Amino acid sequence: MHINKPYYLKKMKFRKLLFVTGLILFANAVYSQHFYSTYNWDNKIDFPKDSSEKKIILLEKEVVEYIYENNTLLQYNLKHNVEFINSNEEIENNNIKYIPYNEESEIIDARARVIKPNNTIIELDKSKILESYDEETGSRYKYFALEGMESGNIIEYYYVLKQNPYYSGTKKVIQEEYPILEYQFDLLAPENLFFEFMVLNDSGFFNIDTATLGKNHWKINLKNIPSLKDEDESPYNLLLKQFIYKLDRNTAMNLKDISSYGKVSQNVYDNMYNSLDKADLKSLNKLIKEIKVDEDADIAETIYLVENYIKTNIHIVDYDSEDLSKISSLINTKMASSFGITKLLSNAYQSLGINHQIILTSDRTFLEFDPDFEAYNYLVKYLLYFPDTDDYLDPSNFEYRYGLLPYEYTNNYGLFIRSVSLGDLKTGLGKIKFIKPYGYDKTVHDHDVKVVISEDFSQVNMNIIQTSLGYYAAPIQPYLDIISDDIKTNIIEETLENFVSKSEIKEWNIKNGTASVLNKKPLLIEFEATNTELIDIAGDKYLFKVGELIGPQVELYSEEKRGLPIYSKYKRTFDRTIEIEIPKGYIVKNINDLRIHTEYVKDNEIKLLFNSEYTVEDNIIKIDIHEFYDQIYFDLDGYQYYRNVVNSASDFNKIILIIEKANTI
Repeated sequence: MHINKPYYLKKMKFRKLLFVTGLILFANAVYSQHFYSTYNWDNKIDFPKDSSEKKIILLEKEVVEYIYENNTLLQYNLKHNVEFINSNEEIENNNIKYIPYNEESEIIDARARVIKPNNTIIELDKSKILESYDEETGSRYKYFALEGMESGNIIEYYYVLKQNPYYSGTKKVIQEEYPILEYQFDLLAPENLFFEFMVLNDSGFFNIDTATLGKNHWKINLKNIPSLKDEDESPYNLLLKQFIYKLDRNTAMNLKDISSYGKVSQNVYDNMYNSLDKADLKSLNKLIKEIKVDEDADIAETIYLVENYIKTNIHIVDYDSEDLSKISSLINTKMASSFGITKLLSNAYQSLGINHQIILTSDRTFLEFDPDFEAYNYLVKYLLYFPDTDDYLDPSNFEYRYGLLPYEYTNNYGLFIRSVSLGDLKTGLGKIKFIKPYGYDKTVHDHDVKVVISEDFSQVNMNIIQTSLGYYAAPIQPYLDIISDDIKTNIIEETLENFVSKSEIKEWNIKNGTASVLNKKPLLIEFEATNTELIDIAGDKYLFKVGELIGPQVELYSEEKRGLPIYSKYKRTFDRTIEIEIPKGYIVKNINDLRIHTEYVKDNEIKLLFNSEYTVEDNIIKIDIHEFYDQIYFDLDGYQYYRNVVNSASDFNKIILIIEKANTI
């Protein structure tokens, strides 16, 4: 049987949230009955008629209840889905239903069944739950394996989990690539606990159910939620209908703003700076001496030097433990967690007197940081900010160095935590600020190409210098001096193949292929190569595929109407110079095809540009191409401007020069 683990299960790893407030919520209330004790599924379900959809979610219901048991707050989650499966492809995708179980949760109840149009039912109870072990993550998974499924069947399942409570910010997505006929969500809590909700991308809202006695009850019910299909460069995860909820008040303890960032800022600061013991300080001082900081160097150089030394000598792992976040231990083992490496860098900069702030933010491709709704699920990524230079670094990402953040944390808000003094006490004070995206000149992918067409037009000889900076260099540059020659050769061959396919490399050379100059000097790759595929013969004329010398291009000529806005990863620029030497005695008949100009101007500034110009001197053609994108987001009205510039690059990519003898005209 095919087991298709969902993404979140494949990637599940243990992460320690070091800023949890430790809030204890006591009360004397005891409920007489859990909500799930009387919950059951209906015996009769109506099948959709004449549907062309591969899958329809007939019902998606979730219930979350917080309840006191022996003066301890616990959380119960119920999930109930009814799904119509209408294709063999979806049978393959849905024959396994996972239960999001972990060591801290308990499966109270679980059932699943397959319902056929003739009302035949194949039912599985809790005893039929299977378990698998993932050696990669060390995680165990609980699941139902559904048998007897056929196209046109309905699958139904529900489970109830008991777990430790989480109440400081939870996101629920209520839309996907399949239509949902009805979505229900209920949140129940003791009378002293009050939650707040924010619904995104929908006009629906949460209501309070006053008919529920002895507890607070919020609910939302949405019907006929359409499917949302993904599109290239769209903010798909942001556009899905979804909501976030958080605990705001505990009237029994007279607590307000429970999920606010004030306490978070203090806790993060304390964990980062005030938890060091003598062994930590001794190891830190020894490390700083090893780095050999030049006292006369400017701040930016020192920031870079310290970061590069630590990232080169300390291995960052994707899990957490006490040893991986304690400075003396991680320096000794040369292994650190994300928090541990952040702690080490922060304290190194503090020891050197370099002003900096800690940032907590979110990945904007999944959850854009909302500056007006404070919830802990926005606080998933540590960054460092340096006010004196107005720039950033990502502590836990080896591919990046000071001066460039991963794009998903830019063009987004974050919680900036700075040090403040209260008498002899130092603590953290947080403020929400915007993290600007980098300018288009920060991310460069340029090509300088010199081409000589052989006298008999049998091949072209090429000299290509590729210049990469910013987001185009980060995935490659820091690894080139630590990988084997075989792997390096494979990278070079793939790089040229992706640029001008079916070329044969004669020589190649790399400059600045080291992490120590990442984001300071561009990565340069130079090729000497030949190609026989760029030239075709058409009678007494020769066809030269000059457009392919800018590499493959995206094309946005689809006749389908665009449904989602554009949200690019980053601003970027492409400069190309192409020099073509054609055999003497020949000319290019359609030389003016090389001239293309498309731009988008907003507020008297050019935001998007594709411009190609040429000059001819004797038998040398020189082409200059300047292309840049100085805007990230385009709504549907602005999409046409983005499309026009992208398609101009695509149009150039298709240009074929017609070369013929000069005396034939």
